[in-house]
Amino acid sequence: ITILRYPLWSVVDEGDHFDNIGYIAEHGSYPVLGKAYASEQELAIGQGVYPRHTNINPRADGLAGLSYEAFQPPLYYYLATPAFFVSGNYHTKAIVLRFFGLFLLAVSIALLARLSRHVLKQRWLFGLSGGLLIFLMPGVIVRMVTISDINLAVPLAILTVTELWIAREHLSSRRLLLCGFLVGCGVLTDLYLAELIPVFVLVAGSVLWQNKRRLDLLNVLSAVAIAAVTVLPWLVFNEIKYHSLTASALAKREQIATVNPHQIH
Repeated sequence: ITILRYPLWSVVDEGDHFDNIGYIAEHGSYPVLGKAYASEQELAIGQGVYPRHTNINPRADGLAGLSYEAFQPPLYYYLATPAFFVSGNYHTKAIVLRFFGLFLLAVSIALLARLSRHVLKQRWLFGLSGGLLIFLMPGVIVRMVTISDINLAVPLAILTVTELWIAREHLSSRRLLLCGFLVGCGVLTDLYLAELIPVFVLVAGSVLWQNKRRLDLLNVLSAVAIAAVTVLPWLVFNEIKYHSLTASALAKREQIATVNPHQIH
């Protein structure tokens, strides 16, 4: 019901997240912040006139005319791109992408059940029940089925924490190889998931403290390398396009006139 009835676009920048996916599908590359404009279809849907043409000129529409979510890490948008080709109708494309969000919500709940089983053992249903109180809140459902990189960030965070828990519980340095890859994928999905880096460091340190073997040290160093290599292409893209590791500073300059016009600290 939420997918089909909630207005397009949601006020949490849904249209611009949609545009990131559309740009990849149509151009084969990630949009460049400040140079990519909102698509005509996104503007027309937001205006409520699609499939007719919009009368909005994106070049003269300020922030709303820009593809201003292009500073986000790109993993979610690339993974969602195949769903963009399901239909030729752009309104239908958006609905399909919302269903992709619903799928990721279901995956998140399944992963939470797995995490709960590892942490609480026989009492895992208590953990799952508590988690469902959050996942089934109307606001969470709305947020997870509207198009956004958070749709992938949530299940990826739960999966990463679970694998780190297992690695710590079994003192498995080999498991840290997968953890390194998942931490890299997390940063490549949402920069807030960089908070998993110190968690990884603590777990890796704990494993090395218990297992003082050369193989374990090699596995930890390999896990760090895997995480770095996973994120590296995006960082190189940012360095080439923005002369910075991220485009966050440019995004802030773009948005400041809209979100904080009076420069209030």
